[in-house]
Amino acid sequence: MGISGIRIGTPGINGDGNANVPQFITVQNNVVEGFGRVFPAAKGIIQGDGHDNLYTHNDVYDGYHGAISICFCSGIPGLAPLTNNITVSFNHVYNLIQGIMNDGGSIYFRTSTAATKPPSSGTGNKMLHNRVHDVSDSSIMDADGYGGDGLYIDDITGLVDVENNLVYRVSGSALDFSGSRAGPNQSSTIKNNIFAFARLSLIYAADPYAQTAQFPAPMFFTASNNLFYFDRSSASSPSFYAQGGCVYDSGIAYTSFEQWTRNLYWRTDGGFANDPNAFHILPNPVSPTNICFGDAAQAASANYPFTGWQKLGEDVQSVVLDPGFKNPAYPADDYSLPNGSPGVGFVPFDPTQAGRTNPVINPPAVPATFPTKTFSPTKDF
Repeated sequence: MGISGIRIGTPGINGDGNANVPQFITVQNNVVEGFGRVFPAAKGIIQGDGHDNLYTHNDVYDGYHGAISICFCSGIPGLAPLTNNITVSFNHVYNLIQGIMNDGGSIYFRTSTAATKPPSSGTGNKMLHNRVHDVSDSSIMDADGYGGDGLYIDDITGLVDVENNLVYRVSGSALDFSGSRAGPNQSSTIKNNIFAFARLSLIYAADPYAQTAQFPAPMFFTASNNLFYFDRSSASSPSFYAQGGCVYDSGIAYTSFEQWTRNLYWRTDGGFANDPNAFHILPNPVSPTNICFGDAAQAASANYPFTGWQKLGEDVQSVVLDPGFKNPAYPADDYSLPNGSPGVGFVPFDPTQAGRTNPVINPPAVPATFPTKTFSPTKDF
């Protein structure tokens, strides 16, 4: 497949309105394999402007970029986003990027615009019950490669409901918030997910202060009832943090910036509870032009063990506990919970329901058209 597998609509243009953009469309029970063989930045399934569309029970794999992309992607002044009420659910997406590209969220939402005053986000958008795994960005071959993420919520996009997803073995972060936050009362919800074996972080906030975000900033997201399972630490190469990215709170209480509550953490060596560098925040920007990043910002960060993080008001009802997965190691990848819920309000779900419910077509493998390379599933995640 040279370009994208399925395309619905285009980026927002003048004249778009709720009545004339793609709407009430269902994309279901498809297999999209081997995409991007000519144009490697192509996505498996891509939608531009549109509303009330459903993408469910698809298998999207063996591509050189992200699997499912929902992108309003318009900078036309005054054009409010019409990309609302989009549900991406029960999709199985895997074996992505393969060392070819950067900045590749496997399931991607950008349903917002900075071209309105104030900036605005689409509403009613959901990522539910997806299974995402084995994502290898170009850092496997290029020292400055980046962005092999699982779930990806881009600039100023808020009010996204992220629930009951399983994400594991990704070369970036399990969930990446890239760019500015949405406006007041538009924080996203991250609830009841399993995030495991990400190389850089579990939840990453790339740069909340880019573009048009203002100080003091509104709530970015709430993360509750999730199971976080990992084997890396700040001493790993590259460094890993449960909470990654820009950790400056713009001078407000950290709990007004991000709210973490009733989550479960488990590092496979059993040492996370006593790790003095389990979490970190940046009390003050390094300079007006370097709010968040670089070695200087890292050096200025305050590090906390899990109990210290809780004293900030974060994860007060959370625990460090082995969740009891049946066999999460490769190649079993069995994240079932034979003993039931491990607590923290987590409601077990069945990740094997993701993907096609009627897989009649079993296409042959598509030969590679570029040199590819992937991280080792046994040792690199």
